[in-house]
Amino acid sequence: MAGYLGGLMAQPALQRDPITTLCYAVWEHGAAADALQTSRSNWTVEDLAEVLGNVRKGGGSGGSSGTWHGGDGRADRPFPI
Repeated sequence: MAGYLGGLMAQPALQRDPITTLCYAVWEHGAAADALQTSRSNWTVEDLAEVLGNVRKGGGSGGSSGTWHGGDGRADRPFPI
């Protein structure tokens, strides 16, 4: 999580709104783990690294809806990565 967040925060465009970037990173990390857990019960952190950043609307499961809700409460908010 720390490496993923560090990578996002190193991007100048994402530094303008650090709270939104942090919220997105936490959501994406959980959605990626949910997606992996749905597809297989035995996964590693290396598997998580492969899935991280690839969860899209309709993806994920469990506690994640697959739709990221930004700090303003709007669904499907574009995130410039």
